[in-house]
Amino acid sequence: KTGAAYLPVDPGLPTARIDFMLADAAPIAAVTAADVRSRLDETDLAVIDIDDPAAETRPSDALPAPSPEDIAYIIYTSGTTGVPKGVAVAHRNVTELLDSVNDELALGRVWSQCHSLAFDFSVWEIFGSLLRGAR
Repeated sequence: KTGAAYLPVDPGLPTARIDFMLADAAPIAAVTAADVRSRLDETDLAVIDIDDPAAETRPSDALPAPSPEDIAYIIYTSGTTGVPKGVAVAHRNVTELLDSVNDELALGRVWSQCHSLAFDFSVWEIFGSLLRGAR
């Protein structure tokens, strides 16, 4: 909605890995929950706690739609062959991925979401179901 890319960070990852990702991707803000908020205390990020009642008072004005070439998210490789690498994925690529399953997912179907948010497959699990009216 903001036009910004997101960087999924699994709070179960080791601190060193999270620190590396935050330093490498250089985000300006983090959206998190109260139970893991303290892990961001040593960063310079603006932290938005979704459990804070003030988060509900933010304006919900419509913003311009992103361009297909804009970055949707940055996902990090496992690093098994060396240092993990951030891969920037454009909205166009996400749209093409989700369109590829259009015939297989009928409206109202149930989808599982079992992968870590920091694993690329979670994009299909989360947004595929949301865009198709699944539950």
